[in-house]
Amino acid sequence: MSILPASSIADVVISTTTHHYPIAPTSVSDIKYELRSQSPIKKGKAQFHGQTQWHLQPYYNLSKHHGLCRVNAIHIEINGVYTLPKLANAEHVDNKITSFFAAYYENLLTHEKGHETLWYEAGLKIEEALERFPPHYDCQMLNEQIASKVTEIIERYKHKNSEYDHSTEHGKTQGAFVK
Repeated sequence: MSILPASSIADVVISTTTHHYPIAPTSVSDIKYELRSQSPIKKGKAQFHGQTQWHLQPYYNLSKHHGLCRVNAIHIEINGVYTLPKLANAEHVDNKITSFFAAYYENLLTHEKGHETLWYEAGLKIEEALERFPPHYDCQMLNEQIASKVTEIIERYKHKNSEYDHSTEHGKTQGAFVK
């Protein structure tokens, strides 16, 4: 865990960036082929059209007062990177292709934003856990307990993200698929 200078504000901050990979379909039916052939997102033998990767980092300060170590200056940073398709030839194709792709893209983005919501929730849970940590006589031991709790919460939310993908069929039930 990282330590920041003392402050009295506890907060969760999320920031995202989006990386696009180009597709250049020449027809609506060509979109599926383009997504499959151009997507850089592979997990084992599976391939996906979109992905969100998250890094959650809690920052806090430990201060000793009257022989007890306490947690303060809590700040949680969550950085997400979306990888999504983009029409590379949007200005050169007919409206059917751009309209179909736009609707698909919005559904895919909705699915990926669901992952963002879960990671934000994880950040709030970590913030809440840190705020409730009781004082301890040993700062090193308190730090170890905090690290264990943070890891537990992150693992729980990794599982929730997997469950989310399973329940939405990786966005299919949210309209993020091409026939």
